[in-house]
Formats: sequence, C-alpha cells, structure tokens
Amino acid sequence: MNTALACEGPVLLMEHGMLYDQSGPVPTDLDYQVPYGSAQVVRQGSQLTVLTYLTGVQACLERAEAWAQEGIEIEVIDLRTLDYLGMDYATIGASLARTGAALIVEQAGRSQGIGARLADEIQSRWFDLLDAPVAHLAARDVPPPVSRVLEAAVLPDGDRIHEAMGRAARRQVR
Repeated sequence: MNTALACEGPVLLMEHGMLYDQSGPVPTDLDYQVPYGSAQVVRQGSQLTVLTYLTGVQACLERAEAWAQEGIEIEVIDLRTLDYLGMDYATIGASLARTGAALIVEQAGRSQGIGARLADEIQSRWFDLLDAPVAHLAARDVPPPVSRVLEAAVLPDGDRIHEAMGRAARRQVR
C-alpha cells in the first residue's frame, strides 16, 4: 500500500482475500515500502526456479521444503510486481542461470493470468539457459468459482504444485 501511495502515476492495488488468514512477521516501520519492480528470492535452490506471487508463495515454499527432504533443491521467487515492464527480470535471469529450469505457479486461469506471457518472455530472453520448456501451473480455465468447494477444485492445490515441481525439476515435459 505504501509503495502505491508513493507512486506519482495511476496504480491499481488489489488485495487477495485468501491472504487475510495468513500471519507472519511484518516490518515494524509503518512507512515501509516494497520496492517497485523488485522480486524476492524467498528460498534458495539449484535445480528449479519457481516463479509465483500472492498465495502461491506460501504454497510453493511448503512444497519446495518437501522436495528438499528428497534431495531436490527448488528456488522460490515471489514476483511481487506483476506488470511486464516493471518485473524484476534481473532476479529471474540470475536464478535461471543457476537452475536451468522454470515453473510458473499462479491462481489465475491459464488464459487469464500473467504466466503464459511470462513464459514467453523467459524463453525469448534466456532460451540458451533452459534445459527444458518453461512449465506453467495455473487454475483450471473455467469461470471464477463462487463456492469454496468449486474453488478448491479449480485452484492449484498442494498436490498439483508438488507434482508440477517434480516434473519440472526432473525436466519432464507432459
């Protein structure tokens, strides 16, 4: 919110309702700003780069820890800035140079989110670094659900994330 307030141009700020139940450390500085255009590596890894945002961050962290128990080290990056011109391509590129593979995880449907465009951007910029095509896990491409039961059936859950991470880390193409 503080970053949006400091911007001189128009800003669209959206709050994700599923984040309201999450808790964790927060900055003590009430004027703290997340730097615009700055992604955050929330877990270091060497075999796969996972790019995600919002609720995907915690879900991917949990699954990356599970894979670490099996000896697969997965890097998780919270994109934080989602517009294409302001995205932190330096952090993404540096991670891909270490891992050679990417998985994009998002809650939006495949045709409605940023994942497909980001996958194209990654393949255009860093094709020579990649050992396999960029993998993309998104919500099922249906109208947004209105009940929790339908929502659970549509959104990527822990099992789907775990499976997609395993395939991408092993360079398996569907």
